Amino acid sequence: MTGMDRRPLGVTLAVAALGAALLLGLAILLLGWRVPWIAAATLVIVGSLIVSVALRQNWARWALLVVTILALVTTYPLVRFQLTYGALVPAATVAQLVLEMIGFVLLFRPGAARWYRGGPAA
Repeated sequence: MTGMDRRPLGVTLAVAALGAALLLGLAILLLGWRVPWIAAATLVIVGSLIVSVALRQNWARWALLVVTILALVTTYPLVRFQLTYGALVPAATVAQLVLEMIGFVLLFRPGAARWYRGGPAA
């Protein structure tokens, strides 16, 4: 594996953060809201995008960003409600949002961008 092929640590950490955010989101959908069909669709769509991001598909990081922004905008009232719903759901919601932000910051850093374009990360 050459330096150009080696995945930057930031991308690996981003994939881990986004994967953890996905798991938290699935837990909220299944345990908090009991909507397994939405959880299944989320797992397939977002999970596929995260795997594609890990496999160096540049389009996937942009698609994942767009899907995440659209989901946040369209579910904003629900997210606001989740922040007032007991103790566990708000904590999971905040953790999910923080993990998503960390993941996207790492995915769009210059080293990661160079790696996705096929150049060396460092």
